[in-house]
Amino acid sequence: MARASGTGMAALQRAVYGVLNAGNIGARVYDDIPQSNTTFPVARLEVVPTEREDTFGRAGQNCSIEVHVFATYQGALQLGAVLDNVTRLLDGAQLLAVGWRVEDIAVLPQQQGEDEVIGGVKVQHRVANFYARLREGEQP
Repeated sequence: MARASGTGMAALQRAVYGVLNAGNIGARVYDDIPQSNTTFPVARLEVVPTEREDTFGRAGQNCSIEVHVFATYQGALQLGAVLDNVTRLLDGAQLLAVGWRVEDIAVLPQQQGEDEVIGGVKVQHRVANFYARLREGEQP
């Protein structure tokens, strides 16, 4: 088998994006939040490599998946519902990341993000966090 290029982050991000959008989490998912005409709640996806973990000649990567959720101050219930949906879809999910095996996805504690102003609207910000382990190779 040809060696997969890079760290697998792009493949993992595409897989997570697909699951979140197909799962109808109650918010649109972006990799960068639009600064105008934004409809809340909205989510921003980030996949961040934490450490390489190559084994037996195969590339490996541990990473964090962060789903930042933003809602207006009147949308606190929506914020909680979106975070619950994200956790339900990703915790223990069997994702297909082309060229990589996703061996483990586990939920980590949520974080409270800094409140922000997006498109002139003051919003609440929370972060759903997950740990993922990738190994070079297709799913079994």
